[in-house]
Amino acid sequence: MRLIPAQYVRPFVKTNKNDAADAEAISEAVVRPSMRFVPIKEEMQQEILMIHRVREMLVGQRTQLINAIRGHLAEFGVIAPNRAHNVGLLTAMIEDVTDLRIPPVARHALRHLVEQLREVKTKLVRIEEDLETVAKRSDACRRLMTIPGVGIVTASALVASMRDPADFKFGRNFSAWLGLVPTQHSTGGKDQLGLDQQAGQLLSAKASGPWQPLRHALARPQVGLAGQAAGPPARQRRGRGDCE
Repeated sequence: MRLIPAQYVRPFVKTNKNDAADAEAISEAVVRPSMRFVPIKEEMQQEILMIHRVREMLVGQRTQLINAIRGHLAEFGVIAPNRAHNVGLLTAMIEDVTDLRIPPVARHALRHLVEQLREVKTKLVRIEEDLETVAKRSDACRRLMTIPGVGIVTASALVASMRDPADFKFGRNFSAWLGLVPTQHSTGGKDQLGLDQQAGQLLSAKASGPWQPLRHALARPQVGLAGQAAGPPARQRRGRGDCE
């Protein structure tokens, strides 16, 4: 069985979308010699991906709970340092009955968030233990974890997402699949230089001898805080209501 991405079939749809047109487009796309198919993952890979999806959802819930606790306490003037590990200061304050900065009714409501936060953290610990167990059983995960900076989460996610390294002809294709692409500086199809590239051109122009690009760059009016140029003011037009 072969799977084709939907965006690769869409150009072959001739009329409005219906079952007959979709079937004709699929049959025409599948015989193309340059067609790329979706690699089918194994059952073990789907299991690991399911663990990662559950972990991602729990991490999002943890972040939501921490932000809710910080936001509610900020309404009473209680501000804690940033970072998720500093939420322990807030939870200890909520559970401290002698702390008068939090009203009793608000304290009772915030305790539900603290209990839910602890429950989510416990589930995250169990999920990470499951990932560790899966990673130890996989030879590919163990080899990946020998790379400095690659841990259990990264190694298991990479093994579960990628079917076979031979699917990528070059390392550059694999980097693009991961999203590691250079930053594009373009508008309307026209490339524009970034600040670092402009500085490099100015330095090269200065070193090579011609100073004309550098003069033009330095001659540009500087923009002030109000968004107006700091050069000489333009002549203003006087209307009928202006005083002479």
